Amino acid sequence: MTLDVLKISAFCDGNQGGNPAGVWIGDNLPDAAEMQRIAHEVGFSETVFACPQGDGWRVRYFAPDAEVAFCGHATIALGAALSLALGDGEFHLTLNNGDISVSGRSEGDLIEAALQSPPTRSA
Repeated sequence: MTLDVLKISAFCDGNQGGNPAGVWIGDNLPDAAEMQRIAHEVGFSETVFACPQGDGWRVRYFAPDAEVAFCGHATIALGAALSLALGDGEFHLTLNNGDISVSGRSEGDLIEAALQSPPTRSA
């Protein structure tokens, strides 16, 4: 199943630098144990999993050792992947703890993505 994982670097300058994330897009999310296994095998700090849900996308994030609530660079990578697959647009995402959106657009070989951050809180 990891053959279906895109490896996209967010915040890069062309092919230089950036923060890599795994991006898995499918018709239905695998179970949590399978997502954890895939994220561990990919080995990046986070892998994002997405599937269509209603008018948007159901999204979960996994680090190699645990599920995480949110990951900014993986969300940017997902926006780029959705833009590549579906064309330019804004994509609504349902996370475990809220809803956000990410937009993506292509201009030549450049793909840009931006996200609406989830609400923040501190303890």
